Amino acid sequence: MNRGLLFFAVWFSAVGIAHGETYSDSFEGPVLNSFWDYVTPNGTTGFWAISPEQAHSGQNSLRFQSNNASAQKTVQISHNFAEPVYGTFSIWLRDPGLGGFYSLFLTPSDPLLASGWGHRVFAADPFFYSYSIPNGSITTTSVSRSATWRQIEISALADAVRYSIDGQMVYSAPSSGPIDAVNFIAHSSLPFETVYWDDFDAQIVPEPSSSALAFAAVASTMTCVARPRRRQRGDSRCSQHG
Repeated sequence: MNRGLLFFAVWFSAVGIAHGETYSDSFEGPVLNSFWDYVTPNGTTGFWAISPEQAHSGQNSLRFQSNNASAQKTVQISHNFAEPVYGTFSIWLRDPGLGGFYSLFLTPSDPLLASGWGHRVFAADPFFYSYSIPNGSITTTSVSRSATWRQIEISALADAVRYSIDGQMVYSAPSSGPIDAVNFIAHSSLPFETVYWDDFDAQIVPEPSSSALAFAAVASTMTCVARPRRRQRGDSRCSQHG
């Protein structure tokens, strides 16, 4: 086999993992999909359930409801990845339009960033949506809250981070690295406060391996030229630039 072709066949095999995978969940099943972990056991401070009461699409959604305890209550569902990943994650929130604290957030892989707020877009202010960046302050957006379905999206990619609400980008910055987990959560001090989630979508890209990065680095220095004539001794089709 031509050495140039062999090199590129190996390189494409190595970086093929970057194509990633897609995961979506419309919460139509009778129970929560095994993709999710129950961070707060059902009934501890609130309840989760597949519910027909509200739906962005299909017949059901995932309902979070606080219990009647007087203390601050939390209901949280998460997925922890086996290895750090990049990706775009979105979910539809049926915002009650007042009270509570409802958020989609991503946990950074970097332990120095994971100890803070992470990548988070949330409803907590009485009038507007907010976001926070890893180890950063909270910023209130100009996007108004309303008692309807709202789409929250966070992209944590190898080259950039972007937060959006209903397709309107509210924050962008250079990448802060991969993430370890995707979570959505509800906090409330009120009894039986209810919020609904639906149509989760994840476009997941694994963190490039060191071998893939090494191949990519070498490939960036190569130039291959297709020659119609028969190859002669000393006729190099690929040249490396220093």
